[in-house]
Amino acid sequence: MPVSNCGDRGPVDVDPGFLEDPSLFRDELPQPYRRINKILFEDIFEEAWQQISKRECDRIREASRIRPPIYDCATPLLLGDSKVHCLAVSPDSLYVFIGLSDGLAILSALTQNVEAIWKDGGVEIVEAELKALSDNSLLIFADYKNDIVR
Repeated sequence: MPVSNCGDRGPVDVDPGFLEDPSLFRDELPQPYRRINKILFEDIFEEAWQQISKRECDRIREASRIRPPIYDCATPLLLGDSKVHCLAVSPDSLYVFIGLSDGLAILSALTQNVEAIWKDGGVEIVEAELKALSDNSLLIFADYKNDIVR
């Protein structure tokens, strides 16, 4: 008696999903529920996901931004009731000239101490520029509030 070969049986009608997990298959919803599902997914969830993604990108961008260093002043600057309007740095970076609402103050950049203060009640310096005349002298161009340069 001849032995039959397994490959000789011919075509067999087998559902391709027969051997797969039935929990992976979903039935198609009826029309009104498909529309509700489409509105929920495309309109509400997609918009919410875009908002979440945008906020996450903004948070990452803000966290990766380089911030300037913040230095604490070792000693408080005793400038009285004057308001600071401008700053100018000497060419050798040893002194900071501070334009005040009633004069000018000179601050040592190394010691952070006020070296000198010139006060005049009618003078309000809004802009200052420094030029080196020699190693030990500076020329200060000061623009006052009433547009006079001294």
